[in-house]
Amino acid sequence: MNIHDMLTAYQRINENRLTRPHPLLPPIYQVVEPPEAELSSKVPTLQRGHYRKITPYLRARFEYAGSWKEADAGNEWLGLKQMEAALQDPSVLEQIRARPEIWTESPLVQIPSSRISLFGLYPEQYEEIYLIWPRDDDDGSEPEILSYAGNYEYQFSNFAEYLKCLIDGES
Repeated sequence: MNIHDMLTAYQRINENRLTRPHPLLPPIYQVVEPPEAELSSKVPTLQRGHYRKITPYLRARFEYAGSWKEADAGNEWLGLKQMEAALQDPSVLEQIRARPEIWTESPLVQIPSSRISLFGLYPEQYEEIYLIWPRDDDDGSEPEILSYAGNYEYQFSNFAEYLKCLIDGES
């Protein structure tokens, strides 16, 4: 199954999960924004002014949708322009800076900011999803996904693996 098909399947599954919660809880609705009119070929990293070349999996993700609210347990998957804008928001920057202090064993402590991109965010719960890029800028490999949710850290080898876990209900 390709990324577009996985995203379509996940959107349907996620909608069912959110709108049919526990009987005592109100439904939650995901909001999937249309893709950006002109898709950038670069992804911003946490290092100001540094970008990574968009990969095939990420291109498919951003061609499918812009931002996606309630994409993963309250997290909003950011669109490319929102990824850039979030890095100008003082509260988001504070949240990003706090993560290595909270998780002292986190890979974020050891990886340079030029290899990290903010992919998703749930500011109310102090949760984030990051892309961890390969060391070599030009190697074309997909970035890993690093997700902080609740008191857990989840790592996935790429967006397809992350999406598969979401579809299977394992994350």
